[in-house]
Amino acid sequence: MGNTNGSRFAAKLRGWGDAEQQMCAGIAALGRLAGVDVSLGRGPEDMDELLIEAAYQCNFNDAEFMDGPCCFGFVKTVVDVDVLKLQADAVAQSLADYVRARGDAAAIRAAEGQLASIDEAFAWLRQARATARSWPRDGSAPIRRKPAQTVGIGP
Repeated sequence: MGNTNGSRFAAKLRGWGDAEQQMCAGIAALGRLAGVDVSLGRGPEDMDELLIEAAYQCNFNDAEFMDGPCCFGFVKTVVDVDVLKLQADAVAQSLADYVRARGDAAAIRAAEGQLASIDEAFAWLRQARATARSWPRDGSAPIRRKPAQTVGIGP
């Protein structure tokens, strides 16, 4: 069933590809917790097909429901990040709601951990986009930050 507790996300994110991969891993794990076979794209009869498809796509780091793989690489502003977050939250929260309604206490705790890891990825992406000097095309490249502003004291 794979790791679904969110503990593997303690590693520092280096590039937008890491953040996107963390988001995808979180959504795929939520799908597994909700009973979706993320390898085959099959899920419970009473689950919306779009949620099953999103979990399936994320299992392969191919978030087509968010305009495809490398969607984090195309953000130009913090507002773009916020729009992607809304798209991801619609799926992640719906999967978590499904787990909350049907899962046991351990599954619900694991779902909450996955939601936190997704939030962490977006918080990192938002901060990175706000402070980036340039945005690399390569998702594994570290984000080069703008120099910190220092304020001089006295004459």
